[in-house]
Amino acid sequence: MSDRVIAGHFELVSATLISYSGTIRQALDAGIMYEFYIEESINADSLRGSAKLHDKIGILEKLPIRGEETLELVIKDILGIERTYLMSVYKVTNVNVTTTNDGYSYTIHFVSKSRFNASFRRITKAYNDTNTNIVKDIYDKYYKDNDNKKELISEDTFGTGKIIIPNYTPMQAMNFLASKSYSRNSASSSFRFFETYNNYYFISDEQLIRNATANPDNIQEFIFSEALDKSGQKDLNVELQNIMKMSYTDRINSLSDLLAGAYRSHTIEIDLIQKTVTLPTKGGGRSWKKNNTSNYVSVSGKKTNILNQSQEPHTQEFIDKFYTEENQRRYLVVKDYVQGYQSRQINTNQHLPEIAMNRTAYRHALMNTALDITINGRFDVNAGDIIKVIVPPFIFAPGDQEGLNNQLSGNYLVYGLVHSFIFDVHTIGLKIVKYDWDTE
Repeated sequence: MSDRVIAGHFELVSATLISYSGTIRQALDAGIMYEFYIEESINADSLRGSAKLHDKIGILEKLPIRGEETLELVIKDILGIERTYLMSVYKVTNVNVTTTNDGYSYTIHFVSKSRFNASFRRITKAYNDTNTNIVKDIYDKYYKDNDNKKELISEDTFGTGKIIIPNYTPMQAMNFLASKSYSRNSASSSFRFFETYNNYYFISDEQLIRNATANPDNIQEFIFSEALDKSGQKDLNVELQNIMKMSYTDRINSLSDLLAGAYRSHTIEIDLIQKTVTLPTKGGGRSWKKNNTSNYVSVSGKKTNILNQSQEPHTQEFIDKFYTEENQRRYLVVKDYVQGYQSRQINTNQHLPEIAMNRTAYRHALMNTALDITINGRFDVNAGDIIKVIVPPFIFAPGDQEGLNNQLSGNYLVYGLVHSFIFDVHTIGLKIVKYDWDTE
């Protein structure tokens, strides 16, 4: 028999369910925990997952599982990379009694311990600082502990303002601050707060892209090829590069482009003190058009060209006719004042019109090409990474086999991923997105 390493295999070094007091430790072997999942996403504040258990030794009732346990997972992937996950169990669902009445099957749900612990805290506090510094203060006070040694990777925000956190959980506070954060270096100001296995992040989509493309040698390459030799004779690295499945679920939606304000939008700004309002017909300073997006950073790491036709899903003629001032998306912003010593003063420039228009349009454009792909399991891919996808042309006629599929090939941002561990097979389902409709 061959002792060749097969792509997709993994080793569950240990899985232990630990009571809140720490006095009871129950090992979960593959016969008990036969299927589990771990998820990362730039659109989620924490690591999370679930596991299916086949319990014939009474763990559910004898431990018992109360939604306060720690699940410690030690897993080694095919490349020999070992990870230890400390997760908090918070929910049990789908409890079924076996037909022979000698056990249960059920699903446990878990999140990272730092997120679980922070869920039970509340913040009511006034700040006068940059949003980045406020985020760092909240992170240090509510997320850092003996179980969480992760660093917070952050991007500087512009401006100092007075902000009150109104009895929010730490997660709500982070998302609140992300929604109000402005950057002069990232035109979209598309800030997110999320967790990966390695770190926490408070960062814009564009800064994620800049960080990755600054080191192009670290961008991993994956190839979609049905012709890959799966006989077991190929090199392991070739199999690990292979995209086993690919789907393109939402290729184009013109009405969604309209509702998202992907091509035109306007912010109606109300000043209650000065009794003024900025309407679309009164000054264009709060109006936004897609041909003003040359400062956006695409997944190639370069600034986007103004309506580069090869990178736009719609023709210029269609855009001019159907995305108009009449149907443009509109936002409503009220100027924020504070009580000064002698008079009311503006609470600094919070750039809310710019944030509203640019963030929505940028995030919508970032999904111009969104793919769901499946690859063999490995631990060197994380949410927020940039990967390079190579797709050969589809052969519709003689000669089509030359070059690449320009629309599907190119750099992608890893929007989210799910590690699937089923029996002894490890695969990853990834959602990947790119700004470009086409790759030059």
